[in-house]
Amino acid sequence: MYKEVFPATEHSGASDLESYFDLAFFGSPFTDEKVGSLVYLGSGGNILGFLGVQPRRLSIRGRTLRAAVCTKFMVARRAGINNAAVRMLRSVFDRPLDLVMADLANDPARRLWEGLGGKTAMLGSLYWSRALRPARYLVSRISRRLRLNSLAFAARPLADIADRVAARYTLRWLPRPVAGHTSENLDPETLVTCLPTVCRERPLRPDYDARSLKWLLEVMSDANHAKPLRKQLVRNAQHEVVGWFLYFLERGGESNVVQMAASKRSAEAVLQILLADAWSQGSVVLSGRFEPGFAGALSSQGCALSHGPWMLVHSKQPDVLDAIFSGEAFLSRLEGEW
Repeated sequence: MYKEVFPATEHSGASDLESYFDLAFFGSPFTDEKVGSLVYLGSGGNILGFLGVQPRRLSIRGRTLRAAVCTKFMVARRAGINNAAVRMLRSVFDRPLDLVMADLANDPARRLWEGLGGKTAMLGSLYWSRALRPARYLVSRISRRLRLNSLAFAARPLADIADRVAARYTLRWLPRPVAGHTSENLDPETLVTCLPTVCRERPLRPDYDARSLKWLLEVMSDANHAKPLRKQLVRNAQHEVVGWFLYFLERGGESNVVQMAASKRSAEAVLQILLADAWSQGSVVLSGRFEPGFAGALSSQGCALSHGPWMLVHSKQPDVLDAIFSGEAFLSRLEGEW
């Protein structure tokens, strides 16, 4: 069914798909009998629809929340799409959950979600991008639009020269780390330990433990098996942890940030180190979902904003919705659909 509904799947074979589904929907360390994925059965007992539901654990001002992410929502073409989709999603909304999320939704999914009482998180539906090698980026955009791959291949050496010259003489444009700040490899245990301190200003945030975080990273990496995941911890001149970042690296292409965090006064430094790291690793452009805590830093570093897939939420808890809509929640792509 997945191959039928999503023919342009990034997974190349049945064995890869089976491994991914097994890990994503049956390998979660969050054991919750009331939060499981759904299938929609036809009159003959055959499966006509699927709604993947992944449990998550969040906290808000010290209170633990039961949350879930809806993903891989699909209905076979021969089924009644509206009826199957409505019944599955309503079933999830009726569960005893504090928050239900989806963050890669299209327009039909958004209409369905809002029709059943859910809401669209506009801030979570914004994405930022920053060209790190502008000449290469421009060539790739033109060739993609005009479908002139041969032109892009021929122009690449000239674009590389132009980017090297720009990097040498245009110091303001070139991403540079902040003096006194350093970065180092980040492991899950350190992230779990540092998150409550670094994100203490954010009332709604993930409640990881090492096991659940490792599972999330494994699911995420399995869904992006062609790109290595780069994880870096950032320290200030006093050797204090002030933030971190995780992104999927594509040398010579677009690298995607899945999480970046910073203490209140360190957003600019963490973003600059992230941009410099992606540049040094060969990225042409870096992009990620908009993070309200980095709004000023993103603006000062020349990042462009655009609309991306819809982030959708459903909750009966007013303080949870207030935190999300006010930009006070720390909900990165890591907490989303994979």
